[in-house]
Amino acid sequence: MDIKGLRDALRVRSHVIDRFEEAEHLEDRAPEDLLTFVVVGGGPTGVEAAADTHDLIFVVLEEDYPNVDFDSVRVVLVNAGDRILKGLDSALVHAATRRLASQRIEAINDAKVEEVRPDAVVISDERTIPTRTTIWAAGIEPPPLVGNLDVQKDHRGRILIDQYLRVKGSPEVYAVGDCTSIQYDGPPVPALAQAAEQEGTLAASNLAAEIEDKAPVPFRYRSVGQLVDLGEGSALVDILGVNLSGLLGAYVWKAVYLYELGYDLNRVHVLADWTIDMFTRPDTSKLFGDSSQPKTHT
Repeated sequence: MDIKGLRDALRVRSHVIDRFEEAEHLEDRAPEDLLTFVVVGGGPTGVEAAADTHDLIFVVLEEDYPNVDFDSVRVVLVNAGDRILKGLDSALVHAATRRLASQRIEAINDAKVEEVRPDAVVISDERTIPTRTTIWAAGIEPPPLVGNLDVQKDHRGRILIDQYLRVKGSPEVYAVGDCTSIQYDGPPVPALAQAAEQEGTLAASNLAAEIEDKAPVPFRYRSVGQLVDLGEGSALVDILGVNLSGLLGAYVWKAVYLYELGYDLNRVHVLADWTIDMFTRPDTSKLFGDSSQPKTHT
């Protein structure tokens, strides 16, 4: 299962709950692969997916499944690099590693996934991890829409664009976001929302300049930092060179999250949810539902 958006996250949540429903029925006959959850990808998305899966299991579900042996639950993070969260400050990476270890999340570094089966994941060191749940948070291919476009692409199928964000060979067309590969003399552009927002702003400006017969402005990515949620009461924050972790990081993460929501009504809803969650735990029965209709708690 991929993690590309809210619907995917809700689908993963429902899948995890289904595994515990099955384990509750089987009791001590539950096989090893039923309650093993593998997350592939040691970047921010993978680390957040592993931490949030842990919280869903041990903060939300544990009290509702008395016949399940929660000591047998495994959350495994498979990372192709030599450390998780490549690109973040080493102190933050160390804090994240300690946090994951305290949550009993098994991080396997320097391991590439060779095969994903319905009942197992095979990794490059020839180990096989029995599991019925594989969450893919590593590199993903562009969507079929991009694949069907008759434009120049790189080896990963991403649209090639120049320094002005114009499609190679089609200068009248602009493209931005994760589905593009920019060729310019600047720092690497990560697959992050802040990069897509910067590209979108400049693309609109250059398009307006083109209409007015003005010179376009070349793109240059400027990182404003990064935020990584590590589950209940902990987060990593790297904003303009200021590094924070733990509970203080979680408060900053929430503040930035609220700011980015943009609409006061959304902020009120989220603040209400957070306040309720401080004093209550979600009703597991209300976590099920059609992924097209998100519930209050995630």
